[in-house]
Amino acid sequence: MVAVFTDALRTLNSLLSAGIAITAFSLLLYSFSFNLRDRVARSLAMIMLCVVVVFVAETMSGIARLPGQFNFWLRLQWVGILFLPPAYMHFSDALLSTTGRPSRGRRRLVVRALFLVSLGFLLLLPTNLLVGQIVEDSPAPHLQRTWLTWVFAFYYVVVMALAWANFVRAFRRTVTAASRRRMTYLLVGALAPALGSYPYLLFGSGIAAHWPVLFWLARQFQQPAYAWYELQHAAPSAQDLLWYQPATTGPKGSNLPLDKYFRDSEIATMRSEWENSKALFVGGRGSLR
Repeated sequence: MVAVFTDALRTLNSLLSAGIAITAFSLLLYSFSFNLRDRVARSLAMIMLCVVVVFVAETMSGIARLPGQFNFWLRLQWVGILFLPPAYMHFSDALLSTTGRPSRGRRRLVVRALFLVSLGFLLLLPTNLLVGQIVEDSPAPHLQRTWLTWVFAFYYVVVMALAWANFVRAFRRTVTAASRRRMTYLLVGALAPALGSYPYLLFGSGIAAHWPVLFWLARQFQQPAYAWYELQHAAPSAQDLLWYQPATTGPKGSNLPLDKYFRDSEIATMRSEWENSKALFVGGRGSLR
């Protein structure tokens, strides 16, 4: 059951990543139809380009199989992430200028300095200074964090906060109801790339792989294999202490079948072996519609 749920989430993640990449690429092409001499159009195109890079790399890493492929696509993803903060700052500055508050030179200087900082981080990307080696453990392959990862995270949050301060200033300078409504749509839409592009798995891989509720399920349904799975990833927490259930046997010892047909949901799964991260797994869903 756990394996089916986990694989279903991975498949859904790949589909969503591909959909976001296609949408961002379409918006990127659409932005080219505007006058690229306009700063708002240029900065918007740069944001869309960063999002395309992030989610194309995310999609490709989802179908990669070799460690070298994982490493290439996950590091390519960081190219888009690195330039999102200066792109947002550039966009907010251009937007503020359209409301009658042009830069006196300081904001443009800050934008150029931020692009140089992101370029410096980019030069460190091929090394293991910004992000470390590939980790292939559950819940998904990801790069290890380093002390410079924390530095970049601080840089990312601070620059995004400054960009949003400019967004708020631009919103307050709008006068008509139509302008405020359009600015509201823009601010809400701008949240998605800023929040959805960052690789949170760098900091929360242990949390994502930690399912203390499996202890409770093992006791409730008399399935020691559930507790066995959680024991592989358990971390000290109140829920682990509250629901702890010793696992006597794993999936192999419990003689769990290698294939299963879930009649109510019309899902079938097959695997070559239990307790082997390299085992083959196939799942499918049928429907009369």
